[in-house]
Amino acid sequence: MQHSTSITTKRFRTAGALAAAGLALAACSETGARAGLGEEAANPALASRQARYQSVTAGHVGYRPVGPIDWRRANERVAPAPSAR
Repeated sequence: MQHSTSITTKRFRTAGALAAAGLALAACSETGARAGLGEEAANPALASRQARYQSVTAGHVGYRPVGPIDWRRANERVAPAPSAR
């Protein structure tokens, strides 16, 4: 029982150390105004694409069930062509 407890404790310590390292690295990054985020979006002189309508079913391909076919013929139909030597 002692052995499994020590493995669990090591896993929690490792996970905690990784989480602390991630938080420390995240604190080093620039955010918001210092990083220059949003400056281009606020510029009215920049052109943007117009929103356009696109159907949610555009490009839909329907697949219907088919009857059984000979597997050898089906494989030959989709197999790559033999190379000419």
